[in-house]
Amino acid sequence: MGVLITGGNGFVGKKLVDYLAKDFSISITQRTDEIIPQGVVKTVVTGDLAEFSEWDSALTGCSQIVHLASFAHKHAQTIQELEQTNISALKDLLVACKNSNIKKFIYFSTAYVHGKHANLAVKEDSSLIIGEPQLQTRIIAENLVKTFCSDSGIDYIIIRPTLVLSHDAPGNIRTLAKLVSKVHAFPFKAIRNQRSYLSVDKLLSFIKLCLMTDKANCEIYLLADEKALSLQQVLNYLAGNEKVNIRHFYFPEVLLRLVLRVLGQKERENVLLDNFVVDSSKADKLLTEINMGRH
Repeated sequence: MGVLITGGNGFVGKKLVDYLAKDFSISITQRTDEIIPQGVVKTVVTGDLAEFSEWDSALTGCSQIVHLASFAHKHAQTIQELEQTNISALKDLLVACKNSNIKKFIYFSTAYVHGKHANLAVKEDSSLIIGEPQLQTRIIAENLVKTFCSDSGIDYIIIRPTLVLSHDAPGNIRTLAKLVSKVHAFPFKAIRNQRSYLSVDKLLSFIKLCLMTDKANCEIYLLADEKALSLQQVLNYLAGNEKVNIRHFYFPEVLLRLVLRVLGQKERENVLLDNFVVDSSKADKLLTEINMGRH
């Protein structure tokens, strides 16, 4: 069974290739001619996705797609660049999918289409964020996938994962890991926030389940670990991986927020200090049902 993984040389892509290689024939796309992950049958170098036009060739031998490629941690310079990669390139890929009789399209979105902080548990039908260009393009892309696939007879699955918590994760987690390795005292003892994160194992298991069963088709799934974590717990986890000891000291939360705002770090304030708990029960129920069926 052939699967094309776009962005197959990224953080999630590399791990997914390794996880699926025994059960699927894997093709990947990657931006540059880099080292090819083991287990890959075919590699297609796309360069800038917005300018890539050889999707029909890339899809040869595949019946399913996991679309990971997008602007995520590396921010686009302009709104136009965001739209070209996250929307226009997606349109071209979907048209090629229809022409190549692709059976299933899995779109990798983000839980943060619901915003980056919430005091109530976020569910698939919770309100979506307004005004942030990168996340707006994700919402538009989700709607495009649903509409195009439904009209073209392609099964789709949209996954909205929270931040992946792993010692080698990119983005905000990498920033915190580097900080933990250099600074061993943090002013977060007063912070009692709760945020949902996602383990690599659960993410890979769910994607594989979506590829192997039709029970997940034509649905949206929020994906997170069952237990939410505080900022202190996240830092302690990263410190354990770095094999360093850290301590937390008291600093008034109101002053901490004020400092971050003065420094122009409102988004970092949301991500570090606010709550964002995801209700992943829809995906969890499916995982449990499939696993019980296998046994």
